[in-house]
Formats: sequence, C-alpha cells, structure tokens
Amino acid sequence: MLRIVIVCGLFFVLGGDWGLTQDNDHPPPDDRFKTDILVVVAHPDDETMIGAWLATQILGHERRAAAIFATRGEEGGNAAWPEQHRALGAVREIEARTALAQLHVSNVWFLQGVDTPSQNVLRSLGRWPHGAVLEEMVRLIRLTRPETVVTWLPAPVPEQHGDHQAAGVLATEAFDMAGDPAWFGEQIIAASDPRNISNYTDGLEPWQSKEILYFSDGDLTGVTLEGPTFRPSGSPKSSGPSYARLAAEEQSIHRSQSETGQAAVAALSSGNLKAFEEPTRFFWGKSIGSHATPPPGVTLPAPKPGGLHVDFGGPWQFYSRFWAAHGLSHFKAGVPAGIAVHAGNDVLVPVLAGNETSSPEDVEFVIRQPAEWGPPPRNASCRVAAHSSCPVNLKLRTPATTGVFEIDVEATSRGRSIGKLPMQVHLDAGILPQ
Repeated sequence: MLRIVIVCGLFFVLGGDWGLTQDNDHPPPDDRFKTDILVVVAHPDDETMIGAWLATQILGHERRAAAIFATRGEEGGNAAWPEQHRALGAVREIEARTALAQLHVSNVWFLQGVDTPSQNVLRSLGRWPHGAVLEEMVRLIRLTRPETVVTWLPAPVPEQHGDHQAAGVLATEAFDMAGDPAWFGEQIIAASDPRNISNYTDGLEPWQSKEILYFSDGDLTGVTLEGPTFRPSGSPKSSGPSYARLAAEEQSIHRSQSETGQAAVAALSSGNLKAFEEPTRFFWGKSIGSHATPPPGVTLPAPKPGGLHVDFGGPWQFYSRFWAAHGLSHFKAGVPAGIAVHAGNDVLVPVLAGNETSSPEDVEFVIRQPAEWGPPPRNASCRVAAHSSCPVNLKLRTPATTGVFEIDVEATSRGRSIGKLPMQVHLDAGILPQ
C-alpha cells in the first residue's frame, strides 16, 4: 500500500516499490571461453607450424586452446579450386575452423588485418587497421584468459612474412595491455544493466597471461635467443595415431594451399611423415608473476647514445624501439640484421645517422660487399643537424647467384669511423618482396 504525504508542496511516497534495485549477483566470467593456450597468428594455416605441439598440449596434456587469425589470407593463391580474393578468404576461414576442430579447438576468431605479401612488418602494420586489430586482441585475451600466448616471432629474420611479424607485434602489445586497466577501459567497466540490452561497456576484467612464447618459419641462422625445443614423439593413446600424424591430418584440411594442405595430403598418402616429426624451436618472450613483474603502464624510451652514432633504419629501427618498450631488449643482441631478396634484384639497406652534438655534422657511408657483386655503389652522405638524425636508403644490386652473403656499411665523419653495420643478405628464388 502506498501513502502519499504532501509537505510544503513536496510529494513523498512512503512504502511500496520505488523501482530501485540492487543487484548483488555478480556472476564470474564465462568459463566456456577460458583457455590455457591462445595462438595468435596471421593467416589460416599458420597454426600448422606448431601443429604437433598443439596436438600434444591439447590431446596429451588436456590443455584448452583457442586461436586468433589476424587476416583471412585472401591474397594467397588457390591450389585446387577457382575461388580467389574475398571468396578465397571465406574458403580459408572455413578450412582453418575445420582443421582446428580436428584438435578440439572450437573458439576461433578472425580479425580485420589485410593479407599483405612482403617481408616488411611496417608495410603490414601500415595496411592493417592497427588500432582496431589491437583492441580486439586485447578484448579476446580478456575474454579467454589464457595462461600462455603463442605467436610469431616479432623480429626481422630473413624470409619471415611481414604479416607473421605484425601478428607477433600486436600479440605482444595485447599481452602487455590486457593486464593493464588503463587500456581500453570500455572493455573492463561493468555494464550499467547487465540483465538488459544495449549496454555500452563489455564487463570484462583485466587479465595478465603468465608467459608469451614465439616461433618462426624464417631463416634463424645466427639467432641466439633462448627457448625450448619441442620434438614430436608418441601419441595420445597407445594404439592411436601419433602426434605427428594428427598434425598432418589437421594440416591436410588446408587444401586450397599447396605448401601446407596439399603437401600434407601427399605425406599422408605416402605414409612419409618425416616433415611432421621435425623439432619446433620456441623462443622465450617473457614470464609474468613469480619470474618477473607485470609490464608497467608507461614505458620510458631508451636513452639516446651520445655524440655521432649510426644504426639501421626502417624495420630495424622500429624493432629497436619496440623491443625496448616491451621488455624484449635481449632481442637486439639475439637477432642479427638480415634480409632475404630474390637473386638479381635490388636490396634496400636503410641506415640512420644520429647527431647528439650541438653542431651539424657531415656523415659518409662506405659500403663493402662481396667481390662477385661487382663494383659497390657510390658512397652516400648526408648532413645531420644538431640533436637530429638523417635517414639514408642504400640500394645495392645483387647478382643472380643464390646463397648467403655478408655486407658491411661503415659510417664516417671527418675521416673517423662512427660505427659499422654488418648485415646478412640471403639470395634465393621465390622470395617475398623486401
């Protein structure tokens, strides 16, 4: 029963239901999506690089896994059927979902990245909607709450696809951001009316995964990063198929792709599974919790070297800053500079001269290259303003000969050396554009 009292023109309602509720029922996160391992890769079929390891973790150790593909691989070729471009992207998404279902992985997402054939991470990041893809990765980490994130190596090793590198870059950024409540706050604020519709916040919680692991399909010659090596052996059941065979069966679903799906079909037909018994090399990124402190919300830039100095520009310049910002400074010494180029084409070597003195300085670059490459190009130079830097792109013509070659760029000023930059150049056929 309601009673209305009028006091000095003001209405008071006594008793009854005011329409105000207090919801003390705060349910826990949806456990259907909780995962142990989150695989973050670029293209449908990238997961096959660690197929036997995934089979071992999921079927052997009963760990739950989920996968994020940054693109749909729509710019690749179709090895079996006529579908191309966006239709091919739809085919490859279907193949990836079906393939992972073989390993009992049902939680699979595809993001807005654009399939970009090159070896340059900056080209991929420049074409992708970087912020949108990153935001969604952070959201999915907070939704799935993985203990381990496994992704491509964020490093410019020769022959590693730029999209692979970009997936590793964004996965690393998302790994750090997902545990920090300062990032994408709309994801972690409780919904205003969680039992109703049209809420504008996600109601997730910050989540810091315990570790991030990297792998690569590039040329790892000279890479000294530490990490475990996985060697496939055994099977989930004493009388069942081996982990290597399970990996081959998973890979065989990607039949629109010759180097993965068609190769797996041939291997299963012949019974030769040697390729699926090869070891997989992983690299430690970082561990959180008992082994390290969580990444800070703000990372100070690395201090600038004094005087005149020289370093590689382009992707190498980006990675130098990226590694320092994300607690991966050991990558600087562990990943030598290198690039793969189609034999007989130009190789572009970006360099950056820095000047932390109070006056402008002239810097010259001397290029030393193998004798069989012919005469080196004319030495380049630039004037570097005080407290500034000067980028220079050196273009070298390679011979038609295949192999691995060493080049050296030395920077000099006023007749003295200010630094040398060694680089390996891998010449082969069928290499992605630099």
